[in-house]
Amino acid sequence: MERNAAVALVLATPVAVWCLVGDLSATQFDSLDYLWRAPQLPRTFELLLGIGALVVVVASTVELVGALYRGRVRRQWSATVVPLAVAGGLVGYGGRVLSAGGIGANIGGALTVMFAGPLVVALVVAATWNYLVERRR
Repeated sequence: MERNAAVALVLATPVAVWCLVGDLSATQFDSLDYLWRAPQLPRTFELLLGIGALVVVVASTVELVGALYRGRVRRQWSATVVPLAVAGGLVGYGGRVLSAGGIGANIGGALTVMFAGPLVVALVVAATWNYLVERRR
């Protein structure tokens, strides 16, 4: 059960962040430039998707914290799940920054790639390393 909650948390986090942050495009201009165009979803569907993903994130977090508290899961496994969830959140938010329409260069997109990109890679590498170490125990 805890493994399913961990997988759900890691998969739902970027979706929840993406949907709940919303479009970051400039609204005061008619013609916008895009570094990358996000898929166009109906507003209601995107809101329901975000709320559903947020419910999954909260429920799986409660399940995992309860399992840690009851001792059904070793604390060391949180060093695998938490970095992956944080990386997913960065990917969700970074996707919104990269797909924001503006005028001229998307400086936020460039900064996101420059700083959040290596951070996401480092988080995934750290989580993978911890997984390999903990699997042997």
